[in-house]
Amino acid sequence: MASMEARRIAHKHTKSQVENIFNPVLGIRDEMKRKGIQPKDHQKENVLKMREQQRTNRVKKQEESLGDAEPWKMKRFQNVESVLFNGQPSSNDQAPKKPFLKAGERIKAPPTRSASSTSEEERKQTPRLIKPAVPKATDLAQLAPRQDRNYISNNAVEVIHQAPSTPADTPRTATVADNPNFGKVPAYIQERKKAKEEALSRQRSIDPDCPAGMRLMPEEERQETLKVLEDTREQVSKDLSRMPFVVETPSAVKRKAALETKLKEIEDAIKLFSRKKVYVEL
Repeated sequence: MASMEARRIAHKHTKSQVENIFNPVLGIRDEMKRKGIQPKDHQKENVLKMREQQRTNRVKKQEESLGDAEPWKMKRFQNVESVLFNGQPSSNDQAPKKPFLKAGERIKAPPTRSASSTSEEERKQTPRLIKPAVPKATDLAQLAPRQDRNYISNNAVEVIHQAPSTPADTPRTATVADNPNFGKVPAYIQERKKAKEEALSRQRSIDPDCPAGMRLMPEEERQETLKVLEDTREQVSKDLSRMPFVVETPSAVKRKAALETKLKEIEDAIKLFSRKKVYVEL
């Protein structure tokens, strides 16, 4: 019997240990929920108590503000009783009233004239402020008779019968042909053409094999150009040698083709400038 109880206790502990591994207890509140006890929400209760206390304080302040508070008075009037509620006449009521002028008493009104005293001339000189009378229906006959006139056709007839204007009457606008230098080659173009022909003749006198429109490149300039081309060829060859042996990506294939094309152009230019005579355009 004791061994069975021991096995039951051992099985219970083993089961609780495995359960705790897969479903661990998260604090005392989780443990209370598993036991069927609803934990107390202290935060919610604290908020409710704070709101209740605020409501109580607000009501208390309103009651205090509406209590039997004495009205505020200045210090010099604190011990003075109110005359209005005592029924005693104030000093202002006992003082004699002073005679004050009424509005418009100092302004003397102009003397009125009777209708009989006004002369006929004064009536004529005085401007009338009465609006003129509305004309009657019979007054319309005094206006000029209305004319049915077609202004568009009349204007067209006047333009047709109008005398044509002579060329002397119309001002002549200036044109490009009025310029005295119209059709002539400018002087600066003639000077450039002459200088070009002189340079070409000098070049031909120095080198009779020079083609037309070309000039012989000086030796110093040819050597400098050749040196720049050789340095560029060396740099392009280094860039090409750094690339992998097998190129598969599109960007690498494109870069390799560009380097090979540039290297071929440089080699062709080196062959050209390696000659003893190099002719270039003027």
